[in-house]
Amino acid sequence: AIPKGAMVDPERQLKRKVAAMQGGGGEGFITLLSKIAKVAQSVDGFMVQSMNYSEKQNEVRLTVLANSFKEVEKVRSQLQKQGVQAELTGISSECDKTRARLRISG
Repeated sequence: AIPKGAMVDPERQLKRKVAAMQGGGGEGFITLLSKIAKVAQSVDGFMVQSMNYSEKQNEVRLTVLANSFKEVEKVRSQLQKQGVQAELTGISSECDKTRARLRISG
């Protein structure tokens, strides 16, 4: 959220940058990220490998690695309890781990 270009009014520029990160409607990126982090850290063996955010659709797409499908489903259901939509969009097994893709929106 560091403004680029001329620094005429740094406070206003920073506020605009932060507002842009909040997304069009719904939860906003910061709120979604906060909920995802809170839930993800509470489940042992659950690790976020990549994250993409679409401001236009106000959604976060995660690729995660977990010990089993049970951990992925636990995170998904806990996110739903937090009041966000969490959808499993793909899942595969690698050795003794489970790789999954989740779509989360506010």
